[in-house]
Amino acid sequence: MTLSMSGLKSSALGLLALAVVPIAGCASQGGTQQPAPQPPADSAIKIDSPKDAKALPLCNLLSPQAAQSLGLKPQGEQEENSLNPGEPPMCRFESEGNDKLVLSMTVLDRNIAKDYLSAPQTWKDFSKLDVAGHPTVRANPDVPDKTGNCDLYLATQENQMVASQVTLPTTAPNKAESCQIAQKALEAAVPTLPPAK
Repeated sequence: MTLSMSGLKSSALGLLALAVVPIAGCASQGGTQQPAPQPPADSAIKIDSPKDAKALPLCNLLSPQAAQSLGLKPQGEQEENSLNPGEPPMCRFESEGNDKLVLSMTVLDRNIAKDYLSAPQTWKDFSKLDVAGHPTVRANPDVPDKTGNCDLYLATQENQMVASQVTLPTTAPNKAESCQIAQKALEAAVPTLPPAK
């Protein structure tokens, strides 16, 4: 009786092992599991209320009142881009005093998805923002809190952006606020821009 019982147990275990092997074999025959495909980078960004930043004179992007509220002189001066001669001109606003705050604003023929969102690893400091209802990126080669330099790029329409670039001396007590100032300048500029045609 004991022998036949152990014989039954052995047979049952043997059948169970045979049943498991083909299942495991089927799973391994499929090869390695492929990772899920990654969604493509933002190929098109929806801009609900496109604006035309080129419809205004460059230094009118920021009103005198808005400039003064940021601690700047009321009127900016247009100048050529000496760092990147191939780039469009910019309007440069400055503050009074020794710890000089400089804000430069310019209009670029760029696409936020193609030129920025597709390669965030290009920048040491990168983040996506929404400023005044427009897709915006913060894209900097270094950390703004340390350098006092911060660049923000706001999409006014599919292939147009307004750049707001703030420079504060590294000795300035408020150098960590450069990105906040750049954002406030964009927030003040967007309502003044006419709709894109």
